[in-house]
Amino acid sequence: MASRPVKRRLDSPRLVHTAPVVSLRESSIVSLAAREKLDARQVKTAMQFTIAWQALDGIYSRASTERIDVHAIAAFHAEASSEARKHLDRVRGLVGAHAYRLMCRVCGEGFHIRDLYQSRRERETAADILRISLDVIADEAD
Repeated sequence: MASRPVKRRLDSPRLVHTAPVVSLRESSIVSLAAREKLDARQVKTAMQFTIAWQALDGIYSRASTERIDVHAIAAFHAEASSEARKHLDRVRGLVGAHAYRLMCRVCGEGFHIRDLYQSRRERETAADILRISLDVIADEAD
């Protein structure tokens, strides 16, 4: 079946300007930032936590096009892991066990708050705890 040609109205614009598209399924931090629930400072702090979390899990690695030196890579991972452990221990001391566990689930493991909590009240409380925790960490870094 052939499709019919579409007649363009004279008053319709030739170009439609839209906002940039953000993938809301990418991460919960991106989703919260896209809905303006987190400010730029909180997003930066959350991303730093994510990088430390991934370094500790061995996911974060340095991309290199040079010749691979196994001992240098092992030393890099050991150093990154040590720094990540120090950072995460400092974060846990600043925000406490409950908020740290929430940050691990949301920032580290990538769970969405809506997947962790059922009621609206629980989700809003978790988002508030996450925002406050990120502010505390950012204030300590400054």
